[in-house]
Amino acid sequence: MASFFEFWYKYISDFVLKYSMSFLRFADNAGFGGFYSKVRVMVNDEIIRLIEYERRKRKISIQDLVLGVCDESNVQRMERGERYQDFFVLERLIERLGISVNKLELLYDMETYNLCAIRERIEKAIIDKNYDLVEEELQAYQGVSTLGSNLHKQYILKIRAILEEKVAVNYVKSAEYLWEALLLTVPNFDIENIRKYRMGEEEVILLLMWLNAKRISDDFDILKYNDSILVYIEYNFTDEEVKANVYSKAAWLFAEEHVKNGEFLQALVPCLKSERLLTENGLLLHLQQILDLILVCFQNIDRKQYQEWKLQAAALRWVYGLYDETDEIEEIALWKNYRLNGAYLIPEVIGQERRLKGMSQEKVADILEIDQKTISRIERGKTTPRRETFRKLKKYFQFEKNCGGKIVTRNFTLLALERDIVKAGYNRDYELMEELYQNLKIQLDTKESKNRQYVLYMDTCIKMLKEEMDVDEAISNCEVAFHLTEKNVSFEKLDQIVLSQNEVLIVNYMALLYDRKEQREKGIILREKVKKAYENSKVDKRYHYQGIALVNQNLCVAYAKAEKFDDVVSACDEGVRFDLYCRRGLQIGGYLMRKAYAKVRIDGDKEACRQLYQQAYQLMKLMRNWTAIEILKKYYRLSLGEEFNI
Repeated sequence: MASFFEFWYKYISDFVLKYSMSFLRFADNAGFGGFYSKVRVMVNDEIIRLIEYERRKRKISIQDLVLGVCDESNVQRMERGERYQDFFVLERLIERLGISVNKLELLYDMETYNLCAIRERIEKAIIDKNYDLVEEELQAYQGVSTLGSNLHKQYILKIRAILEEKVAVNYVKSAEYLWEALLLTVPNFDIENIRKYRMGEEEVILLLMWLNAKRISDDFDILKYNDSILVYIEYNFTDEEVKANVYSKAAWLFAEEHVKNGEFLQALVPCLKSERLLTENGLLLHLQQILDLILVCFQNIDRKQYQEWKLQAAALRWVYGLYDETDEIEEIALWKNYRLNGAYLIPEVIGQERRLKGMSQEKVADILEIDQKTISRIERGKTTPRRETFRKLKKYFQFEKNCGGKIVTRNFTLLALERDIVKAGYNRDYELMEELYQNLKIQLDTKESKNRQYVLYMDTCIKMLKEEMDVDEAISNCEVAFHLTEKNVSFEKLDQIVLSQNEVLIVNYMALLYDRKEQREKGIILREKVKKAYENSKVDKRYHYQGIALVNQNLCVAYAKAEKFDDVVSACDEGVRFDLYCRRGLQIGGYLMRKAYAKVRIDGDKEACRQLYQQAYQLMKLMRNWTAIEILKKYYRLSLGEEFNI
């Protein structure tokens, strides 16, 4: 037993290191922004510098980038640091650069977050087919938004188009709405010359929705645009997750038409590419529909391949059914964007930091010479702090909830270098990883506490992998690194504050180190406190996916080693549901595997255990998680006393 868990903890150590190097994902939810003048997203200069850097690198003019979105003068003033832009505009500009807002960390005021929630309710109501609620929420959305914004008008037209399809079954009217929406930000668009235009993710989705409505309503031949649109997506979207989402939508649309014409090979090629794009990025986004099309194609081309793919598709459908998460697996939602972010609310952050310091609102107001009513209104989300007020609060409480990425830099070639470090770590090429990291390290501005935190943590992880540091020294380093950005937070009070992605990685790594010292209860408590803080937050948990997923995965292992098998089952079920909710698939097989191990220890039901292992294997195979498959075989042998044989 001991040797098995030593193997597993070595795997978890590598897994934690991989996540410690992963580029933090944050964003706002698919398009909300400061639609009323008093609302402003707290945007860091780094985001603006990112847009400027990418625009200049790609030799894109301001005029080309902002066409239909905002005035050129807005971006010019933004790049000079003279003004902030509402996030929805920034999101579209970033999309048009082919990158993703999911790579940025943002602080939101409460009113902006509430506007985001209206969009979420609209989209959930569409999935639930509650169209009366869609209409009700859409009216509420229009009531709080500025009608003059093209981006705002575009969203309303898109929802109107969906209602025409779902309620009135009027695809002609839907196509009219969608074309009108597209022209708002891509004026004079000509699909025959798509290469001339700079479109973001949302605009391509509108185009695909329009093509779908046209093919249904007018018997429109969409296949003549198959090659041009797929090539456009490949060339213009550099972010892999964005590309996976948009490309697979387009591939599904064209493949459906090919299948209708009996052209199975032509349908199969983009479907296989889509499947690889999705699974290599750990995404479940409309993966079930892509798999269903692959099955239709192979059924008519290669029966052997059909049988192999059938097992993987069936496993995914089985897990959706087991956890009653069956929405969006029968019908693809062409209209949906994919946002998985790490958002922080200004009122929540300030309130948490004040309470951790043990100070009243009156005391803070007196020290900072701010009206006490202003502090109260900020913490209740009734007002957004002015830029100077926010800086005062941030400096006084000494917290580092920044916008931007994992490191603080205006040289975004360093962010690309950091991504290369991620890839090397993911592939376990630790020599290359260290070489790239040392190159990055010497270029970082260590005056920034966030950069010092990154360097100290990374140095510690690498030395532990190379066995050049003992556990106690590593724990001490993690404590120092953590307090570089959270000076007011003791580890006993972790449940009182939502941590940044960097901070939760550090705490989780500390817990892993305690596990290695056989102080597993201490490690469990640390992780449970982090998890509780997320649960108590007003922010939807999906916006802290990486932190929650990492903590939960490690809790499953720690519970198993402590022989808390009921807790293992609960944590595994929670993990699967959360991953399905967030449309992530990389760890679902691992959760099923650990659940099988725990259940056989609880009730000895070997047949149920075998089924869980078999489905876990198929899901791991689907996600190309070969390392996890080797661990599954060890789990299987440990649980059932026999070799795994699919």
